[in-house]
Amino acid sequence: MKRDMSLIRDLLIFLEKQPAGEVTMTVEVPNGTDGATVGEHVQLLIDRDLVDGEVVSIAEPSFMIYRLTWDGHDFLQAITNDTVWKKILAKAKELGGSMTIEIAKELGKKYLMEMAGISNPIG
Repeated sequence: MKRDMSLIRDLLIFLEKQPAGEVTMTVEVPNGTDGATVGEHVQLLIDRDLVDGEVVSIAEPSFMIYRLTWDGHDFLQAITNDTVWKKILAKAKELGGSMTIEIAKELGKKYLMEMAGISNPIG
């Protein structure tokens, strides 16, 4: 399975909208995304400590997500803006189509600062 940063973004945006204190056991994802892919990406979010939760079964999928972590919120803040996200994807394409969470976050911060008219030392 290939990691899909757009799916990760969609999952985080969905999870941020959920009520505080409630366990999320289902997610809304784009049409055509199969359950096993969703389960794998939820596990990636947990592995990277972007969400606090557990996957019971990847194939079905069956999971419990308790909350976004501090890092999950920070990452989401850097990539939520659609204009910023499009720039991040364009830069990733320029670099061969792949990126890490760290690169996406740093680019998101850079582009947000540029939009705000703030000088950014990241170049």
